Amino acid sequence: MRFIRIIITLFASLALAAPAPVDAVAANVEAGQDLQAAEYDPNADCSQNNIHCGKCNGTSCKIGLTNYPCDEGSCAAQNGGGDGKGCYDNAYNTPSPRHILCPEHR
Repeated sequence: MRFIRIIITLFASLALAAPAPVDAVAANVEAGQDLQAAEYDPNADCSQNNIHCGKCNGTSCKIGLTNYPCDEGSCAAQNGGGDGKGCYDNAYNTPSPRHILCPEHR
């Protein structure tokens, strides 16, 4: 009996301790941060603190060891991208959510 009470108390306290998920975009809007779509710049300066560069890998942008889906543009060859083309995250080291920019037709 005692064991059951401990388990029930444990599970009840875990439910109260779990944080509520927060949508990053909603948090930025509430904070008054402007969320504007940026355009892909093929000459982006990768040495800037807020730019984290990678290369197109299939239909995604590979930054480091992780593939991220493109938020703007496309890494697909028929859409102006293609394996090895440059892509980047322009919100790196900022409070804004990740924003991956990939090549596109102009």
